[in-house]
Amino acid sequence: MEEYEVDLRDYLRVLWRGKWIVLATFLVAVGVAAVVSFKAPDVFRAEARLTVEKPQGLSFSYSPPSPDIVVEWAQDPGLLTQGLAMSGENRISSAWISSHLHVKKQGSFVDLSLEGTLEPARLRGLLQGVVAALKARGEEGVKEALAGALSSLSSRREELFRKRAVWEEELSRVRDQAETQREEILARISELTGNPARISLPLGDQITVEGYRLMKELDLLYARLQRVEFELDELARLGVYALPNGAREYASLEEELAALETEEDELQGLLSKPPSPVMMVRGPIASSSPVGPNRKMNLTVAGVLGLFVGVLLAFFAHYLGSEGEKSPPPPLGEGPDRS
Repeated sequence: MEEYEVDLRDYLRVLWRGKWIVLATFLVAVGVAAVVSFKAPDVFRAEARLTVEKPQGLSFSYSPPSPDIVVEWAQDPGLLTQGLAMSGENRISSAWISSHLHVKKQGSFVDLSLEGTLEPARLRGLLQGVVAALKARGEEGVKEALAGALSSLSSRREELFRKRAVWEEELSRVRDQAETQREEILARISELTGNPARISLPLGDQITVEGYRLMKELDLLYARLQRVEFELDELARLGVYALPNGAREYASLEEELAALETEEDELQGLLSKPPSPVMMVRGPIASSSPVGPNRKMNLTVAGVLGLFVGVLLAFFAHYLGSEGEKSPPPPLGEGPDRS
């Protein structure tokens, strides 16, 4: 313990003797750091937070891009060039934005920050251009999905049109068949009633077999004609719905066509101005207070380093002095003793 106290006192004594070295080194380090820090321009930051979600109104199957893909988009030089054009800034290059833009994924969010010595308003405008380019890239994906959905709707609609044409052909066939039957019945009735001698039949018990058969045939013909006329009337009023299974299947077909038409109108409206899965949560915002350089931190670090280097120089100076006292150089003009 006594040796330790002696050594500690020696260290303190060395530091006290070299206090001017320590102080000078400290002041030089702090002075240099102060000059560099206060001459350096202020650094500002613009920030924005995005999220990726399925836009509302998309009734078809659509999977939005993941946040990782959006991060890759933000690092694409082509997208940054597009964002620069959207911002209207013509004095900054896309390479500058790429070197100053920081993008990272935070859960389901994507955080963007742009730092530089530009004014906060310019940084905010540049970041807003990048965000607009990301939204535009997302809109392109939605537009492609909308085009695919419209193509599928068109194919389904053509298929339903073919089915409806089959039903309409069946309706035409049944109507033609009923009209042919009516013409045949009318022709037969005209044939039977065209002979006055056959029409003038005796009454009562004197009726002949031929007259009886004629009356029965006429009754059957008029009954058939009534049924055919009723069928034609239904076909004229109800159309395909008068056909067997037409009320169910054709009605379902027409409902699906109407739904497809409504959905197609909605998709066409979305296609004219497609929504983007990239949505803004916060920003872009830029504070008027600089984020760098951190002058207090720079001065503190420089002061600590200055003290550390000063202490080392003090001990080094003490070491050089102690070595000089142990082996002083010989006086000038005196040579070595050879006796």
